Amino acid sequence: VKGVEQGSGMGWRLDGKVLWQGSWKNGQRDQLFTVWYSNGVRKLEMEYNEGILKRKSKFDMRGQVTENVVVPPGRTIHWTEKRLESIKATKQQIQQSFGQPGKVNGENWIYSGIHVVVGGTIKKVSISISFDATGLSSGIAIQE
Repeated sequence: VKGVEQGSGMGWRLDGKVLWQGSWKNGQRDQLFTVWYSNGVRKLEMEYNEGILKRKSKFDMRGQVTENVVVPPGRTIHWTEKRLESIKATKQQIQQSFGQPGKVNGENWIYSGIHVVVGGTIKKVSISISFDATGLSSGIAIQE
């Protein structure tokens, strides 16, 4: 639509068998995206939320799962700065939402690759979550 990928799509091999199938929303992969081996067995299955990967499963030539990755829910959201900065949670709750921090610096946990809407544009940023002595988050700083 107006030069931007929108809706369902498929790709085929030279022999006419389906290679991949998926859908797009506003130029970003959205919902389920699947790739098949030449024998018709699923090779890769990925689930997206408007370009953000939520889940990825890999399969061998027999269709057996070889890898299954589920992205923590906090990493699959288009956050606003205000919404991020208002988070008050325990360390356990933060880990359930964002997974293991990429870096720990004392009582600050740093996560990179968080999707934030800034001025109508989605940017990947790093966030630093600081915790007080009780283990409750006391602030989140966004670093572009």
